[in-house]
Amino acid sequence: MPSHKMIFYLTLILLLITNRCATFYAPTGWLDEPEQVSQSVYGGWIEVEFVDSGLVMGELIAIGQDSLFIADSLFRAIPLAQIKAAELIFYDSQYGLMASWTFLGTLSTLSHGFGLVLTGPLWVLFGSAITSARSWEPVIKYPDEPWEKISSYSRFPQGLPAHIDRKRIVMKKPTKST
Repeated sequence: MPSHKMIFYLTLILLLITNRCATFYAPTGWLDEPEQVSQSVYGGWIEVEFVDSGLVMGELIAIGQDSLFIADSLFRAIPLAQIKAAELIFYDSQYGLMASWTFLGTLSTLSHGFGLVLTGPLWVLFGSAITSARSWEPVIKYPDEPWEKISSYSRFPQGLPAHIDRKRIVMKKPTKST
């Protein structure tokens, strides 16, 4: 097989692997590792879509009776009635690692001779499915899930404390530079 065809097929495989993976715009290094979530004092990353268009993203601070509180460059209170949809991600799923293993596993089937016809597509099929599933593990969507479940991953799960100085609440800083 000519090398340009091989490159084409490998590129196609890579695109299939990353298809349907969760994509979020949290700053690099902002999301915690899975094992750090239970010890973190910060909220998850939330992306909120408004009923009348528009989008805001940042750290989920709290959810009150009628408002959602987010910190990005500012502290924001958003009326729940204005929210059309929201997606919260509460840790870094590291699905890129799964995609890499799928790609390398698929590449390894080149040594299978004629068996490549069977093993190559199986690597792509199951590796892509597992990579996609892994990417969605730490995601909770509204309105699919109630605000009560989403609030568990906020900085203040019981709601914003009454006497807190809102001007002092700032978004978590990225902890790693990868």
